Amino acid sequence: MIKVYLDLCAIQRPLDTPNQVRIVLEAEAVLGILSLCDAGQLGLISSEALVYETEQNPLPIRREHSYSVLAKAKTTVNVTASVKLKFRQTGKPIGLPAIYGVRAALMPHIWAIFREPKSILAHSRLICLNSR
Repeated sequence: MIKVYLDLCAIQRPLDTPNQVRIVLEAEAVLGILSLCDAGQLGLISSEALVYETEQNPLPIRREHSYSVLAKAKTTVNVTASVKLKFRQTGKPIGLPAIYGVRAALMPHIWAIFREPKSILAHSRLICLNSR
């Protein structure tokens, strides 16, 4: 099964105002990916960082949408002690906001999943496909 990780920007894209062609196309792409997850053709991956970011959203409809998407996840990448240590070593000294540091510290763990065959990483407007 192909695995897919969507960052919160990608998860939220279908709720954005469709006032540009790019937004409409990105929203349709995300909805297509989610449909494939529902059909069992893709395996969605979540992370504790995505849950945390979702909790911080002040808009109930966006929070509920994110929770419903994250509930489809087959795998969750956790914020481990090594991730926290990496953030303290790299993110905190340069004044990086906590969530950005945690995201950066989680990326090696997420990329480890994507070294496996047949995986997709969608980060904002970047989609990486490993189709080995």
